[in-house]
Amino acid sequence: MSYFMNQEAVQEMLTEVQSMLAVLLDEYFKIDNPLTIDWEADTRDFCGNTQEDLEKFGHVMLDLHLYYQVDGIDYEPHTEYEEFPTLNHAYDYIVTKVLIKNGIDPDTLEPTS
Repeated sequence: MSYFMNQEAVQEMLTEVQSMLAVLLDEYFKIDNPLTIDWEADTRDFCGNTQEDLEKFGHVMLDLHLYYQVDGIDYEPHTEYEEFPTLNHAYDYIVTKVLIKNGIDPDTLEPTS
């Protein structure tokens, strides 16, 4: 496989993970338009400030772990707003795990082998 194809596949992976996060956010929080999510938005402001909202966001993150079959939830339940202060933090967290699982260095976006 050529370098270009590897980069294309990595870009598709990045886009797919962000799209899945948007789908799940819409599923749990009924967003007006998932295509216009402000990824720099404060997670608590975006999702809501109640315990139920926090639990729904926790389910979003758990669903992503299950969907992508990535291990290692390395944060405590109900601390998601602190761990992921913006939606982009949540995206970075899960996409890093997906890249590593697929043999891609998350810092360089290059294959590890």
